[in-house]
Amino acid sequence: TKIENRQFPDSEIIRAGRIVDLQCENLEDLILNKNLKLHKNIDENLSIDMNPYLAEVLFLNLIKNAIRHNIDSGKINVLITNNSFQISNSGSELKFDHNKLFQRFYKSGDSTESTGLGLAIVQKICELYNFKITYKYGDSLHSFTVEF
Repeated sequence: TKIENRQFPDSEIIRAGRIVDLQCENLEDLILNKNLKLHKNIDENLSIDMNPYLAEVLFLNLIKNAIRHNIDSGKINVLITNNSFQISNSGSELKFDHNKLFQRFYKSGDSTESTGLGLAIVQKICELYNFKITYKYGDSLHSFTVEF
């Protein structure tokens, strides 16, 4: 609701690579616990003008999603280009309409780990800043891409 009501007015130039690196470090225990292989290809020049807190929430939610919905001994690929962020994780194809991924409180299966809010919040942040977020599945990888 705070995002929809634009209650995060302060913005500054954010270095996406730095935030992603920090979030990956903070989540290292979860990554190791599932024996995931993390591969990052980061263009350090990507700068985004946005609220710093919302930038952290955006990247954190996408990274946590890739960890939570991964398979044991799976992989996570992070790609940051000069105008986009992409995160992919191993996993089976969805057994539901992928358009429901961004719905508030939607949870796949009986997951007790998820509130069903993470991707809905990501989408609201993207809408606020006119970023484009897309999802696709291929080669046994779920991929989310944010174009800035």
